[in-house]
Amino acid sequence: MSAFIGALFLTVCFCLGALPMTRLIVKTLANIDLTKVGTGNASVAGAFIHAPKPVAIATVLAEIARGIFPVLTAKVLFPEIPALQLVGLIFLVVGRYLIAKGGGVTNVSWGVLVYSPPIVLSSGITGLIILAIAKKLFPKQHKKTDNGQLV
Repeated sequence: MSAFIGALFLTVCFCLGALPMTRLIVKTLANIDLTKVGTGNASVAGAFIHAPKPVAIATVLAEIARGIFPVLTAKVLFPEIPALQLVGLIFLVVGRYLIAKGGGVTNVSWGVLVYSPPIVLSSGITGLIILAIAKKLFPKQHKKTDNGQLV
C-alpha cells in the first residue's frame, strides 16, 4: 500500500507541474492570453508585465503554493523518507518542463526553502560572495561613443 501511495504522490506532483497554472490564472482573471503577448512565454514575469498587479500577485502565490505542495505533502505522508520531498519537487518540475513548457524556478525556489532553509541561506550567501568577487575581478568597463558619451 505504501508503494501505491508513493507512486500516486509522484503522479500527482507530475500532473500538478503539467498544469499551465500561470496561463490559466491570467486568462481567467484578466482575459489575457500570455502566449499571445510579449515573448509568448506564460511565466510569472510575463504576468507581471502584461496583467494587472493583483492578477500577477495571484499567479506568483499560486506558483509558490505549487512548489511548496510536494515538500509538505511528502513530509506528512512519508516522514521517514526525507528525500521523497525533493523527488516530488523534481517530478513537479519535470511535468512543468515537459508538458507546460515552463522552467519551474519559482516552484523550486520555494520548495527548497521549505525543505531546508539553511541550504537556501548558505546558497544565497555563497552567490553574493561570488558576485562580489566577480565584480572586483571583472569591473565594468565603459566605452566612449563617437559623440563622447560613456556606454
